[in-house]
Order: sequence, then structure tokens, then C-alpha cells
Amino acid sequence: MKCLVFDIKGDYGHFKKYYTTSSPLTFSIPPRTTVSGMIGALIGLDKEEYLKYFSKEDAKIAIQINSPINKTRISYNLINTKTAKMYSKIKDRTQVTFELLKNPSFRIYFSHSDINLYNKV
Repeated sequence: MKCLVFDIKGDYGHFKKYYTTSSPLTFSIPPRTTVSGMIGALIGLDKEEYLKYFSKEDAKIAIQINSPINKTRISYNLINTKTAKMYSKIKDRTQVTFELLKNPSFRIYFSHSDINLYNKV
């Protein structure tokens, strides 16, 4: 079985913990569904259908941490754009503190039982 290896990295990263609401916290590594979504996006799969191609039986995914896990918190001013007519007239803002990964770098190992899907990647 072939294995594809690639790196993902960035200045900041955020993999939202599903159980947080008012203060978005991040997982230290990207969850399997996130990595599956990235690979699915690479080959043009819709966000509603990619998970059926990446079951644990068909897709083997491993994640290696390349750099130390550093977290930081940054506050953002969020605005309500649903009711606004002009962005310059928006007065109501909500400040939310996000937990972010600083300089995250991960190595992804990917293999798939369907050779056609694997070759698309």
C-alpha cells in the first residue's frame, strides 16, 4: 500500500473544539475530519460528501507534530452583518478571544484503499 506524505503549516491555526461556545478553544492537532476535509478539497470533493470517502476502513491518516505546540490568545471584534445595511454604520461589536496555535507545522501521512482516489490526491 502506497503512502503519501505532505506537510501543512502556517503562521496561525485554529481547530475549534466543538464543545466551546463563547471562547473558541483549539485542539493542539488537526482532527481527522479536518485532515479529511483538506484532502477532499484538494481533489474537489464537496464539503457535504467528502466524509463518505474517508472512513477509517478505507483511509489511513496519521499526523506528526513538526514544531512545538505554542498557543496564544487573540481578541477579535466581531460585527453583526445580518442586519446591517452599510458596514460603516455598524455600531454593535462583540469582542471574542480566540485561542490560536502559533506557527503550527504538521506532517500528514495518507493512504487509501481506492487507488483511483489515492492517485487523484
